[in-house]
Amino acid sequence: MNPGRFEDCYLELFFRWQRYQWENYACNEKWDLNQVDAQLFDLFESTRDMPRPVGRRGEVMGHIIDRGLVDQHPEVAGLRNRIDATHPLSAAVEREQLRAAVFRLMQLRDGLARERGHPSYVELVLGTQDFGRAELRALVEGYLHDNLDVAVGLIARHELSWEEWFSGLKGIGEVPVNPEDLVDRLLGVLGYDGEIWRPGVLMKEQPISGYVGVLSVPDDVRILVRPARSLQGAMTLLHELGHALAHRFNRAEGVFKTWTSLHDEAMAVLVERIGISVLMEECRETAATLFLLEGVRVATSFLFELDLWEHPAEAEDLYMMHYGRLGLKVSDPGIWVADTFRSLDPVYIHGFVVGDMVAEKAVAHLRQQFGEDLPMWGSWLRENYFADGRRRSLREKAAPLMQW
Repeated sequence: MNPGRFEDCYLELFFRWQRYQWENYACNEKWDLNQVDAQLFDLFESTRDMPRPVGRRGEVMGHIIDRGLVDQHPEVAGLRNRIDATHPLSAAVEREQLRAAVFRLMQLRDGLARERGHPSYVELVLGTQDFGRAELRALVEGYLHDNLDVAVGLIARHELSWEEWFSGLKGIGEVPVNPEDLVDRLLGVLGYDGEIWRPGVLMKEQPISGYVGVLSVPDDVRILVRPARSLQGAMTLLHELGHALAHRFNRAEGVFKTWTSLHDEAMAVLVERIGISVLMEECRETAATLFLLEGVRVATSFLFELDLWEHPAEAEDLYMMHYGRLGLKVSDPGIWVADTFRSLDPVYIHGFVVGDMVAEKAVAHLRQQFGEDLPMWGSWLRENYFADGRRRSLREKAAPLMQW
């Protein structure tokens, strides 16, 4: 197989998987993702003797193949998709079954990554994002160090509990605008309303707070969210719009149409921050509270995950230790297995923290450079972050503003 043929076959299967996942989540379909995962795995297997293109295209292909030979491995994909189809579980016996399944999934992923010459599955994933484990851990620990004390005070002030964390956040602040108008308003102020087709938004009651289906780049991107009845809900809608805009404005070709979870989440957080900043000025302070609380939570989640990969037998103790730092009483540490960032989307949640760091610098830069000329904000975002897709990593795109 030559690289061009691989690229064509991969993109057809990749976007078919994305379509099936969207239809399963948004339309209650029952597509069998295992079939597509099996075809992807066979495709990756067929590339063992394929010459890799030089430069960034070959690098991205290598990242896709290396990770795909782990994540689309029949045992890994089958177990991952089975958890996705039955999640969440609640009864005690089912909790134990889920715990065993998550541990087995971790063992499979880590073992297969090591077989391919990587120190661990964590290093494999982070390597595709141009980060090292120790470097990223230090970044997230620094973020937590800078924000933990303030967050602990906010948790106490708002009387948040771990069992009711998300419903508690929904009670903080009010939405001064119609959330359903947010998409059109943000597209308008950034000068995007005449440049791209509006992403379709499906608002309905369902288990997922927000999800973006990328069925084809750049022409078919869809948003699924619950009805936004709180400031937190409005922020979620803006967050999902950020995912959608990054794909809508991607003008790259081939494997550069794809993305890493790190880049995807950073773009979502960036647009979320911008939306709050320019559309809901009176909510900025309250939104900053929500950003900080969630930032500290996801930073804690990532540090717990890193330790979990190293010491899985100590899962519950590690959970108590990490989340106890937030001043929260954790009565059921076994709940960790219900977190889909441990099973469906592993080594993913750090993207929210890195995204927050990137967003803070980017918004400050936009205000300094362009003031209130918001169409220039939109143009800068499109040119610097969206247009070339995966041709450059997030690390490279953010380098002019960040000191990694």
